This record gives sequence, C-alpha cells and structure tokens, in this order.
Amino acid sequence: MQHLFLTAPIAQKLWKHFASCAGISIEGVQLQQLITSWWDRPGHCKEKQILKAIPAIILWELWKRRNARKYGKEDWMEILTTLSIYKPTLYYRIVYWEKPAVGWVKCNTDGACRGNPGQSSYGFSIRDNRGDIIYAEAQTIGDATNMEAEIMGVLKAMQFCDTHKFQKIILETDSLTLKHMLLKQWRVPWSQVENIEDIKRNISRKQVQIRHIFGKLISSQTI
Repeated sequence: MQHLFLTAPIAQKLWKHFASCAGISIEGVQLQQLITSWWDRPGHCKEKQILKAIPAIILWELWKRRNARKYGKEDWMEILTTLSIYKPTLYYRIVYWEKPAVGWVKCNTDGACRGNPGQSSYGFSIRDNRGDIIYAEAQTIGDATNMEAEIMGVLKAMQFCDTHKFQKIILETDSLTLKHMLLKQWRVPWSQVENIEDIKRNISRKQVQIRHIFGKLISSQTI
C-alpha cells in the first residue's frame, strides 16, 4: 500500500505537485502521516475543507489508475478528456418562508461554526400564524462543530417552547442530517446522544412537525 499510494514514481509526482502548492513536505513520511499533515494544515474554514478532501481524491485517482493499468480500463487521458467536456447540470429553486396555520407556531433554527470545530453560535426564531416574531435568540457557545451548533439551536428552541407552553410547533432546520437524527432515521454521534435525547423527549410531549428547508432563516422571504 505504501508503494502504490506514496513511493511509486507516479504517486510521488502527484503528491509533490499538490503538496508544493499547500506548503507540505512529503519527504521521509509514512502515508498516514502525510494524510494527517493535510488534515491538520491551518487555514480558514473553506481552505481546510479543501485540504481535507485532496488526499482522498489523490488516493482514489491512484487506485483507479492502478486498476485501469491492470485490467485495461480507461486511462488518465480518457479521464482528462471526460473532465474537459463535462458540464454540470445546475438546479435552482426559490425558497419561501410560509406562515404556519392558526394555532401553530413556526420555529426556525440554525447553527454556525468558524473552523469546524471552532468558535460557534446558534440561533432560533419563533413566529406566529401572521408571520410576526414572538421571540428570537442567538448565542455563542465557544468551540464546537457545525452539528453541535445546529443541535444546540434546536435544543434551546424546544426548551423555550416548553417554558411558554407552545404545543403545536413546526420545526424547520437547514440541516438534513439533524432532521434524520431527530426522526430516528440516522444514528446519533455518541457525543451528542444526551442532547438529542433531550430534544426527543421534549418533542414527544407536543405536536411537532420537523421539516428540512433550504437557505438561512435570516434571508428567507415570507408569503
């Protein structure tokens, strides 16, 4: 594996090409150490996501090249040709904020993180059937991940609804992962089991519709 993915001439050439752009040395390191150095490379949030993805892309392309040479499949030139003529299909949709029915409130939650993990905050707003704000809250929570911030936003919102006796709630989140966890469709990270269980117990005492939405609540339009 070390030879195929790191010390072979084509692997060395590929790693050096990208590592030189990122300021990473590949000399005298094992494959695991090299990948970790990419993951730990400092940078702002978007840069770090790219740095974390590049090793996986390189390894995947080296593996495909190995299989292509062994089994006579497509080679690098075919891949480059395919990429050069590829045009992604773009989709768009208009996102509206819709008023809840009479007797219901709508709760929009959000979480944000600078660094993932990094300085994080959550926010939520609650509106009535006329679209008027009943309450809104935002707080920083220190170092956390994006998911931890999203979960905290829902937890605080449900606690507020519990305190103020709101029983019919439409909960909207832009985290599809969080929606699936709350609906017991996806497994919950062990570090967040307690918070998720608190939310589920709170929801079980109310009529709650959990929805995934596109876009942020602060930029939504109302109809």
